[in-house]
Amino acid sequence: MKYFIKEAINRLSIIILITTILAACKNNPNEPKPNNKLEINIENGANFASKIDEVEFYIDREDKDFLLCRVPFNNGKLSLIFPENISDAYLEPINGGGQIPPTLNISDTTARICFVSYRFYKNNKEVDNFILNHMREGQTLPGDYSHFIYSNKPTVVSGSFTETNDSIVMNLQFKNGYNQTYTDVEPMSGVEGELKHKIILSTSTDKVFKWTISEEK
Repeated sequence: MKYFIKEAINRLSIIILITTILAACKNNPNEPKPNNKLEINIENGANFASKIDEVEFYIDREDKDFLLCRVPFNNGKLSLIFPENISDAYLEPINGGGQIPPTLNISDTTARICFVSYRFYKNNKEVDNFILNHMREGQTLPGDYSHFIYSNKPTVVSGSFTETNDSIVMNLQFKNGYNQTYTDVEPMSGVEGELKHKIILSTSTDKVFKWTISEEK
């Protein structure tokens, strides 16, 4: 009898040990947390509450857009929950010649990314005359490059290029998942035909940025 009691205690101890190990693995503090839950507070959102009632975030594709989420406008206080992962079918090579030129410095050219787009709705109909800006405090030119970029692995992009009379500087340190971007736009003096704006796109900043909406007339 003593043998069976001892054996039962040993088995129970093993079960408790395994359960503890599994719980520790599940709650590993070093495991990166999903960054798919995002908050946007549009400073002047209440001014557009009568014109916008929903906002949709998606990946723009020629054949069929991939919906990430569609949320109530809520006076510009948006609570976004994106899918934790995006299939490679909706991603493009980071050096594929899209919005990030392959001539820039890219630490891991095997990374795949996508730019998140948005749409505004009113009564279930798209209204396309509004722009969602993420602007530096004091900035007068719209910052509407791309607010979120998804990457399937960490990688760093740096460098500059010229596009449509604008000088674009990229300083992007992508982590795996969704990366919020900051677009700082500065006017450049010059005669017609020369550079007009300097656009700095980064994933971190020490400046104060605000979300606003502007209306195209």
